[in-house]
Amino acid sequence: MIALYGATIGKLAFFGVEAATNQAICGVLRNDYIDSKFLYNFLLFRRPKLISQGTRGAQPNISQTILKKLEFPFPSLSEQRAIVQKIENLFASLDIGIADLKTAQEQLKVYRQAVLKKVFEGGFTKKM
Repeated sequence: MIALYGATIGKLAFFGVEAATNQAICGVLRNDYIDSKFLYNFLLFRRPKLISQGTRGAQPNISQTILKKLEFPFPSLSEQRAIVQKIENLFASLDIGIADLKTAQEQLKVYRQAVLKKVFEGGFTKKM
């Protein structure tokens, strides 16, 4: 599903159950030719372009016409799955990097406090 307008314009989601929507949502039905995760990642990649093509008014709006005109790469299903696997592996590496960065940021806060403690307890001004 892709949100067509409003504050959620361009947001993507999988529905895990049968559902009905209104005109604010464009649904893509599963089929035997397109891997859902491949399509999701492609739309995620194209989201900024789609939003920029949306008409402006009271609410930005992506029409189904814009979506239907979107050029879509159509590799074989096995290639789509290989691409998805590569994306997932790279994103997993990025997630590890983000976690490491957050850990480093927390350590820097501790180090900063240690420096301030040493300074204000006279650790840098005591004569040796």
